[in-house]
Amino acid sequence: MEPYVILMDHAPLKEITPHSHQWTVRVRAIRFSECKNKEQPPKIVRVDFILIDEQGTTMEAQIPQNWIHMFMPQLKEASLYYIQFFQVVSARTTYRPVDHPFLARFTVHTRVREITTIPPTFPEYAYRVAPFEVLRARKQITEYCSDTIGVLQGCTHVRMQNTRAGPKAIRNVRITDGKDTMVVALWGEQAENFDAERYMEMATREPVIFLFVGVTASIFNGNVSLQGSSVCKWYVNPHIPEVAALRDSCIGRTPTPIWDGPGTSQAAPENITVADLSTFDNPHVIYGNRYIVKVKIKNVLTDTSWWYLACQVCNKTLKQESGATRCTGRGCSGTSGGPRYRLSIVAVDPAASANTNATPTIELVFFGPIAEEIIGMPVDALIALDGPSNAFLPTRITALYGRQFELRVSVSPMSLQRIGIIYQVDTVLATGDTSSLHQNPQLPEELPIVSASDTQATIDTQLDQPSLSDAHATPPPQHVHLTPEITDIHPDEKKKRAIGDVAAHETHDGSSGTGANKDRNVQRRLEL
Repeated sequence: MEPYVILMDHAPLKEITPHSHQWTVRVRAIRFSECKNKEQPPKIVRVDFILIDEQGTTMEAQIPQNWIHMFMPQLKEASLYYIQFFQVVSARTTYRPVDHPFLARFTVHTRVREITTIPPTFPEYAYRVAPFEVLRARKQITEYCSDTIGVLQGCTHVRMQNTRAGPKAIRNVRITDGKDTMVVALWGEQAENFDAERYMEMATREPVIFLFVGVTASIFNGNVSLQGSSVCKWYVNPHIPEVAALRDSCIGRTPTPIWDGPGTSQAAPENITVADLSTFDNPHVIYGNRYIVKVKIKNVLTDTSWWYLACQVCNKTLKQESGATRCTGRGCSGTSGGPRYRLSIVAVDPAASANTNATPTIELVFFGPIAEEIIGMPVDALIALDGPSNAFLPTRITALYGRQFELRVSVSPMSLQRIGIIYQVDTVLATGDTSSLHQNPQLPEELPIVSASDTQATIDTQLDQPSLSDAHATPPPQHVHLTPEITDIHPDEKKKRAIGDVAAHETHDGSSGTGANKDRNVQRRLEL
């Protein structure tokens, strides 16, 4: 293919029209999302994202299916590029994420060159904040999506909700502008990826302000609520003037957020035995419940690796394809990362004999720092000690056999697509002899969930785009040369990450922001 030299001269996005086919723009690429079809397994049919230039003008861009392999290895969330030779077409007619009348569609001739030095004044966020009163006036409007900000006031746990497309996870987030309150309903992976426990803990120290982009307003039971469409994304404490002004106006005026309810099937975790947990066979019936259980480890499952290569942006699995590394997380453009624990364990009752097949068992999965807590060694250190091969389990792991723990667990979303329930370990409450351990304190109740509306069903039909992944944690050490068995990670694992610096800003897809790992004991106290 004949090489092209990308010109340094570039046009502002506000001047882009179909009248030319030789545009060159200098833009930041943000808010990536993948559009997938209804096949099983789903296939990516295009990649959508937003361009923003130095003047703050925004424009939607698309990479068709045929050229995804060409351009996605070159593009990274929040990076700056010269982009040349793209097709300019009319913007979509429904649920437009930005208000530009045209859309930039990549072709096989499109040229991309990264600009490594980003001017400090170059805009980071593509948004146009709509006040709550404006959002109410936009109810049932489908031509475009809206953006808004609000201080966190409350949150529900995830529960399953019946929709036209079948059961779907939902979580409500309650925000305020200092005068009024609005509920944002997050669906599917967005509900599961919303790191509610960490955000609620952050809010005990200072206001937590969200910038939600890509929402729509709908009516439910006579009240206006916001629906997080499939292109919805959120930023936490972003450095924008609107957030600074809201923070100043709300200092000392907003109460500490509370867990709203009832939103899950239970208000507090239920004490239960391994035998009782083993009798459940339908994850939909108990999805969202939390249990406290005392267990003894029988063995580690070896049909999947005890570690995997995790994306540094979203903690999903990194995959090697055609010599390139890419993240398997929906909408994530991460290309590097490091090893992370995913430990699948068979457990029995502490008083049971582990040597009989008649003993009831349950399958548990420990992710990341939760697994590190019981193993007592970081994953990269254990790999360095025993090597990356999965042929044998390290002695640090086999030493867990017979050990007793008191755990708080919940149903893993992985259970919805398999026979048999996997219980994810949310917290290690105690180790050793569990016969006299204290019980977990009661958890607050939750607020009623907003039901699925016709508007949401329409959004899912119009924009079958998966959500982006959640704000990222501090990346683990780089070990991208390692090639463990590929397994996917439950998105709720990110809830076990250490609490980040509350002064730092984060994004739902990890496009910007920082996080810092805290002491695991501090984290455990917070989760308790």
